[in-house]
Amino acid sequence: MYKKVGIKKLGKPADERRALIKSQVKDLISRGYIRTTKARAKVVVKEFDQLVTLLVNNKIKQLSEYLMDKNLQEKLTKIDFGDRKTGFSTMTTIKNRPGDNAEIVLIEILKA
Repeated sequence: MYKKVGIKKLGKPADERRALIKSQVKDLISRGYIRTTKARAKVVVKEFDQLVTLLVNNKIKQLSEYLMDKNLQEKLTKIDFGDRKTGFSTMTTIKNRPGDNAEIVLIEILKA
C-alpha cells in the first residue's frame, strides 16, 4: 500500500521552500508570533518544535547551525517552556484572505 511520506511541497522548489520555512521560523523566534497561511503554518510549527526539542536535549551545536545567529539562539534559550515535551507553539485561525480565501492563522510561542 502506498502511503504519503515526506513534507508538504507548498508549491515551491526545494531551495525556495527551505528558505521560506527557515525565515518564518526565525521571525517566529524573534517576534514571538507570526501570521501566515494554514498550510505554511503546519510546516513552520513542526520545524519550530524540532528546534525546541534540540534545545531541550542540549544539542546546542545543531541548533546554532540551523539558526546561524547568536541573538536568536539566546532569545530561544531564554524562553521557559516548563515541563512540556511537545506543543511549544499554538495556531489560532484569524480569518480568510480576501483574494484567494486562504485561511490565515496566528502562530504564537507558548511560555510556561
